[in-house]
Amino acid sequence: MERSPAGAVHCHAYAWVGPRRLFDREGERRPEYEAAFAASDVTPLRLTEWLRKPRRLIQATFTDPWEAAAWIRARAEDVLPGLLHPEEAGSPPLDRREAAAADTLSWGGDVAWGFYLRDGGFASYALVSCPNRLAPHLACPER
Repeated sequence: MERSPAGAVHCHAYAWVGPRRLFDREGERRPEYEAAFAASDVTPLRLTEWLRKPRRLIQATFTDPWEAAAWIRARAEDVLPGLLHPEEAGSPPLDRREAAAADTLSWGGDVAWGFYLRDGGFASYALVSCPNRLAPHLACPER
């Protein structure tokens, strides 16, 4: 990640693992429904909207894209044994996914990985660049 005129570019890491029935409640995932959105820790529909969520939901903050990519890969490895569709574990291989994540973050893009779990859950992991190219109006949640 390179420097921007407004300061250091970094990314925030977010994770949500929970029942699909909560994930499927779209109102809680849309900022237009302010009260439900603010109260919920469920993954927003648009990645950039993580920056509107409470700061306590940030799992980590990275300035190095490879460190961030390693974080999301480690989260994926944690849930791989419980995947609903085990073939997702190796297609594409995690090494390639990790490299693509690091590349995307290096130019200021965002990364999201999601997995349906055998127990009826969903695991969602995101790396959101900040300041964000797609939503420059959103303030950094750590400031």
